[in-house]
Amino acid sequence: MKKTIAIIMALALSAGSMTAFADEEIEVNGKYVAGNNGGTVYRYDITWDDMTFTYTDGDKEWNPDTHKYDSTEGKWSADTKTITVTNHSNADIAVEPEFSSAVDGLSGKFDKDGFVLVSAEGTAVENAPSDSIEFSVSGAGISADGKIGTISINILA
Repeated sequence: MKKTIAIIMALALSAGSMTAFADEEIEVNGKYVAGNNGGTVYRYDITWDDMTFTYTDGDKEWNPDTHKYDSTEGKWSADTKTITVTNHSNADIAVEPEFSSAVDGLSGKFDKDGFVLVSAEGTAVENAPSDSIEFSVSGAGISADGKIGTISINILA
């Protein structure tokens, strides 16, 4: 009889699987974590012309008719120098130039007080927002080569 029960059990197990009924359920959930939006990144390029200005001292020329020297006043070269700012940031930037003279009576002049460059987002690198400022000097002269001042380009977010 033992042998018969064992055979019947073996046939029952090999005939197919049996269904088991679950007594408990558990909910399966997903959790969402927002990705970093990258934040604001500021990057800009500033390119400068050579900022050397030439001062030519006044000339004296002998005038034989008056027996005096005719003099001309010294002067700065009339050229302007260019400062270019290119925005590679993903935010707008404001650009404000400033000149501090190292020579009493010397003035520096920008062709504009500043400008705003829009975000570079969505532009090709070669088409990044860019603008320029022209700078010139006038006023008091110098009697030797040397530093005549400092330009600061202030970038404001």
